Amino acid sequence: MIRTTRAALVERRSIAIAVRLHSALVSLDAAPAPTPDPSHAPLARPRSASAIPAERPGLSARDRDNARALAEALWTRDGTSAPPSERLTWFVDDLGDFIGHLNTRARLLFLACLTTITWAGPLLIGRLGRLRSLSIADRVRAVHAVEKNPVASLALFAAKAIVSIVWYEHPDNAREIGWDQRCKRS
Repeated sequence: MIRTTRAALVERRSIAIAVRLHSALVSLDAAPAPTPDPSHAPLARPRSASAIPAERPGLSARDRDNARALAEALWTRDGTSAPPSERLTWFVDDLGDFIGHLNTRARLLFLACLTTITWAGPLLIGRLGRLRSLSIADRVRAVHAVEKNPVASLALFAAKAIVSIVWYEHPDNAREIGWDQRCKRS
């Protein structure tokens, strides 16, 4: 579903700012890297031997499926088809790594938000089951219903902030919103 309203523009800008901030924080934790050649477009955060491993597992298999279902609903192009499978796989792997680096309280809060969306979304559109058991069109309807619910929308807001940061780290997703993953210098 393509939104061209002012709110959508503000949301895209907010996401781009959040992604830049996250990238800056990640770069502070990483080992110093050589200055990249400006003629080459940088890739998303690489997984290398020097990367800091997570102290704990990030997402269970069930949580990975729930996160994938949410991503399919949030970033569908036409409301009926999912984004490319390789992007979703990359997203779920990177989200698991990201969540694995969180402290226990933050990790449990994210998982509580994801669980709320997973179960409340279908109920709010009159269906039983998890979000992932619905068709993509019904998932989109369920996410919209969660957005309109005063209590469940808080869970969606929190989870959407985290998943948006991770989603827009992928170079293709970043290009779609006009971010070249480079720092702007004056």
